Amino acid sequence: MSEHEEHSSFIKTPQQLIVVVLLSFLVPIIGIVLLVNLVLSKPSADPSALAPEAVAKRLQPVGRVEFGAAGAAASGPRSGEDIVKSACAACHQAYRDVRVRGRAALDPTDPANKANRCLPRSNTAR
Repeated sequence: MSEHEEHSSFIKTPQQLIVVVLLSFLVPIIGIVLLVNLVLSKPSADPSALAPEAVAKRLQPVGRVEFGAAGAAASGPRSGEDIVKSACAACHQAYRDVRVRGRAALDPTDPANKANRCLPRSNTAR
């Protein structure tokens, strides 16, 4: 005889048969009840969600540009040369130092090193 029976069932006891028969009736009934509940339910929304203030708040842009705000721009218009000196010169000077002094200018442990804030870490740890 072969090692396994070809016509065997996973239901071995009468209790298992009862459970399977009950579930075969209950599962479709529960599914039908849930489906009918889904179809017949009316979607409800918060009544205050359609107020003009709430709609405007949801539609507002993520960022804003404010003219005349207090800050660095409040000191008056700056020339292009002033902007280059304040923003670009630090990195460009650091690159000049690298060309003149070599790798010592890229020392990431030196707090006075201007290249620390301009160069990515992968370039400084060589």
